[in-house]
Amino acid sequence: MTDTESPVHASASRNAPLVLLVDDDLTSQLMATEALEAEGFEVVSADDGVQAVELFQQHLPDIVVLDVIMPHMDGYGACEAIRSTSAGEHVPVLMVTGLNDIESITKAYESGATDFVTKPINFFTLPYRVRYMVRAQATADELRESQAKLDKAQRIAKLGHWEWQTLDNHWTWSQECSSLLTVASLDSTQQSLLHCIHHNDQVLVSNLLARAKKDRQRFPPPSEPALLMTINAHESYNWKQSRIQVAP
Repeated sequence: MTDTESPVHASASRNAPLVLLVDDDLTSQLMATEALEAEGFEVVSADDGVQAVELFQQHLPDIVVLDVIMPHMDGYGACEAIRSTSAGEHVPVLMVTGLNDIESITKAYESGATDFVTKPINFFTLPYRVRYMVRAQATADELRESQAKLDKAQRIAKLGHWEWQTLDNHWTWSQECSSLLTVASLDSTQQSLLHCIHHNDQVLVSNLLARAKKDRQRFPPPSEPALLMTINAHESYNWKQSRIQVAP
């Protein structure tokens, strides 16, 4: 398997979830392997961080259980190296540490860990924790794939979508919005929208937005099913017409 292969597709081709177990303590490694295999997981093991990164790229596991203190490369370094690969960007990483202090836990998360567990490990509950993390990741992967399909469909149809959280006045935009409005990026403020509107229409749109927020109305209001606005493409007099509509 290559670094560019999708971990979702790799997982789909297996009969059971694959765990990459990384621990230089042979006894702990054997006990964890036995517990995981008894609950239907497949396990591939590594003794240090360098080997862990190599095995990750070869096998693209569904989850990594990673000890912190190891020779050659510790768990923090191995986690960062795995996260730097395209296949490792989202894979769940359970960090195992004997250091039960805030600094070590913070460092685990900063290096890219999804969650952590402290030693001594409860080998009875370990498979259940691993299964939960694998299921949660599968759901997240499905959402990302659905979003990618939506983005592709919108690019083809030349559509974009955006959402306005009126409580904190936070705006989110689909990638296609930036493309359609021919701007480099859109931030989370209302000004991003107003900046794209011809100055003659900015007061009108601001008032409609304020009224929609105050009265919890649809924007644009039902009396104006589509609001015709002039879009300023590049802060110049290169204008074009565009219609936008926001669901209630």
